[in-house]
Amino acid sequence: MERVSAALLISSTRDVALSSVVYTHSLLVRLGVKADLHVWEGLGHAFLYNPALPESREAYDVAG
Repeated sequence: MERVSAALLISSTRDVALSSVVYTHSLLVRLGVKADLHVWEGLGHAFLYNPALPESREAYDVAG
């Protein structure tokens, strides 16, 4: 099995999965994986699917 050497986790404060994303980030860091966590304020789950949102464009820049 191949090990992940880096991870990017993106979520938002109203995302139902935020707690899981934060927990996953902490586990990855504990395992020595370079993991970046970015959380946007006031948005819900899957906000990235709306490219009209300025926050989505910011997230695209982070991922790019």
